[in-house]
Amino acid sequence: MDPSTIAAGGGFPDLGLDGAVIVVTGAGSGICAATALRLGAAGARVVLVGRRIELSS
Repeated sequence: MDPSTIAAGGGFPDLGLDGAVIVVTGAGSGICAATALRLGAAGARVVLVGRRIELSS
């Protein structure tokens, strides 16, 4: 898959993530936050880890 497709909101290819538990560090902002959203949309259970609570909403 072309990386620009994922960046443009095309989603992940079928990675078989249904029910997988994935820990994303630095999930309060930036690319890690976007990655966490995409992984969740792909069916994974995502655990978010970040340093600043104010960015968690």
